[in-house]
Amino acid sequence: MWGGFNSFRDPTRNAVLTSRFMEEDLKRSADKIISKKERMIAYVIMALLTGIICGILAMFKLG
Repeated sequence: MWGGFNSFRDPTRNAVLTSRFMEEDLKRSADKIISKKERMIAYVIMALLTGIICGILAMFKLG
């Protein structure tokens, strides 16, 4: 019918769907309290993943 969902073809629809999913997720997890330990672990994991991605990109750019 519509040829499948392609976010590159329809970025507006993708943005609307993403915002709706995020809104529902925020509503669902609004009553959950994240401890300082969990928050710190999440930040460390995000920093590690960012470093890994930057390292891979640098490797491809230099190599």
